[in-house]
Amino acid sequence: MKENRKILFKKTEQRDLFMDIFVPENTEKPPIILWVHGGGWNELNRTWSLVMPLLEHGYAVASADYRYCDETPMPGQMLDLKDALLFVRKHGDEYGYDGSRICISGDSAGAHLACLVGVSAGNREWETTDGDYSVQAIIDISGPISVGTMVKAGAKAGDYPNIEQLLNTPADSKGFYAAAAAADPVTYINGTEPPVL
Repeated sequence: MKENRKILFKKTEQRDLFMDIFVPENTEKPPIILWVHGGGWNELNRTWSLVMPLLEHGYAVASADYRYCDETPMPGQMLDLKDALLFVRKHGDEYGYDGSRICISGDSAGAHLACLVGVSAGNREWETTDGDYSVQAIIDISGPISVGTMVKAGAKAGDYPNIEQLLNTPADSKGFYAAAAAADPVTYINGTEPPVL
């Protein structure tokens, strides 16, 4: 396996963002899985990955940082991960994988973000006009596809701190569910999305 660790792909006001790229040595130009770690949108890091065993099955893996919800609210995470996706797409030849065959995957909060990246290709509020933000598949490992349904009726401000930070909206505000819908993968499903597991 070829290991390429701590590759800088983006600078932000809060911190520099890195990714690690792993490529199996026995596969020529393998497809790549862009991994998004979980952790409630505010903890863990790119070293937490559940897809590393897929290296043995001929897949490359890129695991990327993104800013946490206590650093920036949505769509900060989308901007970071879409930049990570563009980096993965553009640097396949350099690192030895096929940048035209990308699956995005994550677990828990990371799966929510991975799904959102995968189904929102074409959302120009989160993308530049000259990039290809498509992926060929999405793997969601225990990730919410509707953040608003995680908040129980009658919730008060502070009851769901991670979600409220992510959406930059208190759970008891009038705009909470509209903010949640903008962050829900189900909002963007229109029949053009790639296969989802």
